[in-house]
Amino acid sequence: MHLMPTLELPAFALPILTRLSRMQERVGYTLTCRAAKWAWHVKSAAPELRDRDVLSIATQYSFEEWLYGRMDEKLGTADDSMVWFLDKLITYQPWASDQNRREFVSAIPDRIPFPSESLPWATWAYCLGAPAPDEFKFNFESPQQVPSMPPPPLHSTKEWFRDMEIIWGACSTEC
Repeated sequence: MHLMPTLELPAFALPILTRLSRMQERVGYTLTCRAAKWAWHVKSAAPELRDRDVLSIATQYSFEEWLYGRMDEKLGTADDSMVWFLDKLITYQPWASDQNRREFVSAIPDRIPFPSESLPWATWAYCLGAPAPDEFKFNFESPQQVPSMPPPPLHSTKEWFRDMEIIWGACSTEC
């Protein structure tokens, strides 16, 4: 948090970033400057999102940006379907209403790519009711409801998949 002034974020971003930093610390991770920047972007676009969900989306953006940096490319210079999915997720806000969920799902895969690069996000999208590509075989029928968002990248997904199995009857190879 001591690096916040270098992020050029408003002072009123400090409470949300402090809460997210504490959430990350509880599971043995640090909220990076990159993730903090994305968290503020997500929270600004969707102020009603719970902190856990902001962290989930922001850290996925941060992870994608990190991957692009490893390839010496800048995020947005290539066709990244996961970033496109996240951008549309923020635009449609399927958690806000059943109407938004249906509109988001109906845009997949024509206008929004299915998040095939991430099993947790793929499972999440399928639970919303999004049609899965042929290479995905789910052992449950989509409940067509909004489940909890997956944990941040690099965190353990075991508990999340267990919760999915209990709540939705979902199971994947992670269960």
